[in-house]
Amino acid sequence: MRLKIFVKEDCPKCPAAKEVVKLFKGKVEVFDIEHFEGLAEAAFYDVQCTPSILLIDDNGRELKAWRCEVPSPKEIDVLVN
Repeated sequence: MRLKIFVKEDCPKCPAAKEVVKLFKGKVEVFDIEHFEGLAEAAFYDVQCTPSILLIDDNGRELKAWRCEVPSPKEIDVLVN
């Protein structure tokens, strides 16, 4: 499993989301939706706001999503570990 986080530069909640996912080193991919690759990935997962954090299984399926919100580290940890 891995986490995908979608951010953009002027998002006021994105710094907090980045801090939360830092706790899960090696399992995180960060996508800036203001760049082509990030926007394409966001479109694939129907991400329409930032920050969004998705828990993705090894087959690329979305297991859990926090869209437009920052979950607690505990909320993520229960699912990831």
